[in-house]
Amino acid sequence: MHPSVYREFHVSLAPDVESRELARGVTADEAVLYVRLCHHQTGQDAVFKLLGDTGSPERWIEEQVMRQFPDSVAAGELRALYGQTRHRLKQGWEHAFGDRIFAGISNFCDSNGARYWEALIPTLPSVLYSTMNVRAVTKLSQLGDEVDLKTVIKAVHDAWLAVLKEARSIKTTLSGLQRLALDLSGWPTDHLKGMSMLEYGRFQEKAQFARLALAYLQDEDWTGILTPILEDIPPATDTEHNETVSES
Repeated sequence: MHPSVYREFHVSLAPDVESRELARGVTADEAVLYVRLCHHQTGQDAVFKLLGDTGSPERWIEEQVMRQFPDSVAAGELRALYGQTRHRLKQGWEHAFGDRIFAGISNFCDSNGARYWEALIPTLPSVLYSTMNVRAVTKLSQLGDEVDLKTVIKAVHDAWLAVLKEARSIKTTLSGLQRLALDLSGWPTDHLKGMSMLEYGRFQEKAQFARLALAYLQDEDWTGILTPILEDIPPATDTEHNETVSES
């Protein structure tokens, strides 16, 4: 178990026996183990059952530290260790969003997939790339003040993928209902309506390339891509944790 848990908490175990129904009218005693975490400074505690089907018992205790004592120093260190550091969107993150994303790819990524995207983005039709990012901003705006990295990655990935899928179904001529549906989805339909056949062919080609290339971006790439819009929330210090508990 991570040393920060022992440094900040007293961990005690209490064996117990519980009756478990095996079949109707048939029960059997089952040995269980309870864990009590007590914060050294504040005295705040939490008791939970040590579940046997969750992998490592030590990992389960660490998970409970992060859940039950999210503002503790240990929880912050564990989140960093397991890639669950809490983040918030930087002030003004939505402004020039597409430029920020491109800067993330250019400056913080070095995989082949990221290099392909660095070359691809400047060639994307503006109507396509802007719609991808408008949709991403909309999804990110629905998240809370604190976000975890996986949630942000999923929001941007899913927004881009949805736009690229929709792009494949866009035709050179649009009915009134089709245009309305695209309008409601954030597409600039006036620009779409005015595309020449050459522009339309390029639009479809780039949308297909982008959709295929999206699968090559791994979590490590997304971490770099999102660096310009995210900032870490620093873990609370022991003093801050003490004040938080005292005020609550």
